[in-house]
Amino acid sequence: MSNSQEIQELMHQVSYYYRHQLVKDMPITMPQAHVLRIVHQTPGIIQSDLARLLHRRNPTISNILVNLEKQELIERKVPADNVRAKEIYLTAKGEDLCNSMLKKFKSYDGILTKNLDDQDQLELIRILKKIVASD
Repeated sequence: MSNSQEIQELMHQVSYYYRHQLVKDMPITMPQAHVLRIVHQTPGIIQSDLARLLHRRNPTISNILVNLEKQELIERKVPADNVRAKEIYLTAKGEDLCNSMLKKFKSYDGILTKNLDDQDQLELIRILKKIVASD
């Protein structure tokens, strides 16, 4: 395996570990968590805007929304001025789960760096910035 492939694989593993730790013990998937967070931040958002923000296709977002509705975490309302666009809101149950999720996210702030001292963290930041800047 080349260095580049190993870096890609390790970055994928780190991302996977972090994302799955965040939703572990929760009744939702990571894509559902992203949708809940955005609806929490933007009550009344419509499906096409969610798809655009999450860089997903409308049918994918639709499936996520159907599952969240089944769990009674969101509700869709049809506004009087535009019957074609359904606005998405969190239910009380959705708000509770979202607040718990956000608290958990905050408590996991140090999960990626818990085994790195300050110098290692600064070096990692420097290297990641270099990777991001290589567009």
